[in-house]
Amino acid sequence: MSLENDVRSYKELSIKIALLEQEKKTLGSAILEQLCEKSLSIAGYTVRRYHRFSITTDLKEARKFGATKIEEVIDKEKLKKLHQSGEDIPGVSLIPILQVSVQKPEP
Repeated sequence: MSLENDVRSYKELSIKIALLEQEKKTLGSAILEQLCEKSLSIAGYTVRRYHRFSITTDLKEARKFGATKIEEVIDKEKLKKLHQSGEDIPGVSLIPILQVSVQKPEP
C-alpha cells in the first residue's frame, strides 16, 4: 500500500471511530434510561450502573469549602526546555506523534 493510501485510510478510520464513539455514547444514554436496577443480566451480558463524581468546581469556590491543597508537581515546561537545550534527563524523550487532517480545498 502506498503512503498516500495509508494516510487516506488512517484519516477515514479516525472519522469512523469518532462516529462510532458518538453512537456508543448515545446508546449508553439510552441503556441508562431504560435500566431500572443497579445490575441486570440480559442476552448473555451483565449490565451494571455505576456512579462517578464529576467535579467541575472552580478553585475560588473550592476555597470557600476549605477543599484545596498544595502539592508538589513536576514542571513539565521546565523539563522540556532543559531537554531542548541539550540536558540529558532520565524519563524525558521526544516521541513521534501522527496527526492527519483533511486539507481544505483551495477556492
